[in-house]
Amino acid sequence: MGNGQSDLVWENTVSGRRDIWILNNGVLDHGISLGTVPIIYHIAGVADFNGDGKADLVWENTATGSHAIWFLNNGVFSSSGTLPSVPTTWHIVNH
Repeated sequence: MGNGQSDLVWENTVSGRRDIWILNNGVLDHGISLGTVPIIYHIAGVADFNGDGKADLVWENTATGSHAIWFLNNGVFSSSGTLPSVPTTWHIVNH
């Protein structure tokens, strides 16, 4: 989260719990809980969408096609924004 190293975002598809693992040279340093989000929402992308040097999350509602961005500050939710809805046959691909 903002340190130039890759981290992992986890989704529990049964409980809806989401967590971030902060890694240091590929080793778990600590975790951050994003709480529980309804399972119809899937984390579809991770990138710095507001240019602050910190990773943010794109959420995709698999039932309605709506999308939102969670702006994070060191892995902690700070605000959100919405993206246009698209048909549910379309999905974000993050590479």
